Amino acid sequence: MTTTTVPNELRFSILSSVLFKEVASLNRVVSNHAVMPILSNLLLDVRTNELTLTASDLNTTAIATLSVTSPGEVRIAVPATLLLETLRNLPEQPIDIAINTSKYNITIKAQNGEYRIACENAADFPVIPDITQKEAIQVEVKTLKKAIKKTVFAAGKDEMRPGLDGVNITIDEKQATFVAIDGHRLVRYIRHDIHSSTPYQVTLGVRPLQLITQLLPDDSQQVMLMISDKYVFFWLGHVQIITAIIDEDYPDYENIIPKSSPHKMRISRNKFLNAMKIIAYYANKTTHQILLYLKQDQLDLHAEDLQFSNQAHTQLPCQYSGNEYKVGLNASLALELVNHMPQADIQFLFDTPKRAIVIEPTEASKEPEELLMLIMPVAVD
Repeated sequence: MTTTTVPNELRFSILSSVLFKEVASLNRVVSNHAVMPILSNLLLDVRTNELTLTASDLNTTAIATLSVTSPGEVRIAVPATLLLETLRNLPEQPIDIAINTSKYNITIKAQNGEYRIACENAADFPVIPDITQKEAIQVEVKTLKKAIKKTVFAAGKDEMRPGLDGVNITIDEKQATFVAIDGHRLVRYIRHDIHSSTPYQVTLGVRPLQLITQLLPDDSQQVMLMISDKYVFFWLGHVQIITAIIDEDYPDYENIIPKSSPHKMRISRNKFLNAMKIIAYYANKTTHQILLYLKQDQLDLHAEDLQFSNQAHTQLPCQYSGNEYKVGLNASLALELVNHMPQADIQFLFDTPKRAIVIEPTEASKEPEELLMLIMPVAVD
């Protein structure tokens, strides 16, 4: 490839596959419904021998830094989708990229083609949050991703209740506690191998947490967390993720968890799931209500949809001793909770038919973790 010097133009070379990998990763942050047109772009920031790529949706900012050979500095905002699809369909090869800040475009020169993309002024891109030096909390990537996946599914999705639309994370000198609530269920996941000498409590949104699980690799590397008043920063190698903290009070969830449960059922997780999946099809499509009848070492599951005259019931063996007991559950919510239980056997702890039901493992985990789930019953006629 031949190069020609052009005024107000800076050039650098990079392997197409290397650039594609980072652009594809950061493109997850770019929203299809960006609140500002500039957010459909990636910010390219070239410093001496360094290229920084930045994507933002205002709540989450992701940054990747790559080594390049470049004699100067330049910044420009490039349409993310067009850049991604160009790189996706190029065979792996070295490419030259020329950034022209007077004409606001970049030109990609490949072995058999040239591609010019109209760009925007980098000055319009949101300011990237900074952080004053605070304690760095080290967490294994796979541990962090596990904690997110164990809780984020149960977070609220009601824009009128933003305080519930995320996962609340409390870190102190003993442990880290991840909690999600949606008004009908609660999940509390504790890690005893995450701790901080400075206590923190923050709530992070569902989408930012999902992006973190997608952007961080599946391995045993250590990611560094730093928490400021408004943001949480995640650093791992050449990748940095910054997400805004939800500025809303979180419920006092410890008061929601029952302190005593006189009725206890132990049951095979897989048998319960398989039976529930069938019974759920017969439940009313609006309420998703099913009934649980407990008696000596037996669980009866019932569902009925009067609108279509469908009904079903099945029996399962379990370990239960106590008075006969009846309670209603939302099958859809219960299934999702039990799906996230890892052990072969689980136990349900019941109080009165109107109070929260606790679901938890029957065996202690081999990892330094604790998992507790809670679901509110539905009214039974």
